[in-house]
Amino acid sequence: MRIDLSPTSWGRVVVVTAAGTAFFIAAAFFVDSFNFPSLSPQALRWAQLTDLFLPLVLGGSFLFFLMWKMRQLAITQKELSVIAATDSPDGGLQPRRLLDAGGGLSRAGAGPDGRRCRRAADRRCRSLQVDQ
Repeated sequence: MRIDLSPTSWGRVVVVTAAGTAFFIAAAFFVDSFNFPSLSPQALRWAQLTDLFLPLVLGGSFLFFLMWKMRQLAITQKELSVIAATDSPDGGLQPRRLLDAGGGLSRAGAGPDGRRCRRAADRRCRSLQVDQ
């Protein structure tokens, strides 16, 4: 079974959280390991528990929150890219769509019937003028 590691998946959140937390725990043990030989058995046990639980709680929760927000940003970016590709941000008319859909304008300066306008006052020329 493959884990989905796409930016919008929960698999990526879980894997990065687990791997990062394991790295933080290993780093804490490595840094504190130089003190282990000089500690009493009770202090050694306390140091090991601290090296385990402090990165587990702080690092795990931080990485989970960070990756959860990254996932939300990826989902939002994906949705916004779809919206941006299909519609203008100001919600105005897109003249190119009128041309592509055959909305009555065949070329710049033409009336709905496709004939060239001779005067600006011509009734046929009161439609939207589009530059190509």
